[in-house]
Amino acid sequence: FVISGGSDMVGLAFSDLFNLGTIQPADLTEVRVLLGVEVARLACLRASDREIDALEANIVAAEAAVRSGNTPLRTELNLEFHRMLARMTHNPLMVTLTNAVTVVTAQVSKGMVPMSDRSVMPLRRRLLAHLRARDTAAAAAEMHDHLLRVQRHYLKHAGSSPGAVAGAAPRARAAAD
Repeated sequence: FVISGGSDMVGLAFSDLFNLGTIQPADLTEVRVLLGVEVARLACLRASDREIDALEANIVAAEAAVRSGNTPLRTELNLEFHRMLARMTHNPLMVTLTNAVTVVTAQVSKGMVPMSDRSVMPLRRRLLAHLRARDTAAAAAEMHDHLLRVQRHYLKHAGSSPGAVAGAAPRARAAAD
């Protein structure tokens, strides 16, 4: 299922759930933190040097997009960064979940004020250094701190960005949430 391209179907299902209002921006950001930290930890343990080099090439390309002011390209490269990290775990379910979450992340971020390059790009370099050093604790902590900043940014801007919640119907949250 995952190997044969089924992960695209999971992304489509997540996208549909977001458009129906079942998945809210707060749900997405919460899952991104949980999943992203574990992906960073496992990638640190399992990635080959070649995969880490490819991740560095992604960072270089994103830095070039920043310098040229190409925000759409920078955004796509940043999303690809997370997909690459997931592939570095060598766990098809981590890849599938990350791909699905990335589909919804792209929807939420459309029309939203992007995060400052001053925080995102240095994080990429620090995480790369932790991956090369095989420092799982530092990689996980770096990703955790970054994704919490992203979470605050998304939740601050989600309500004010028409593109961030296009098609999403409000839903009641249970008191136990």
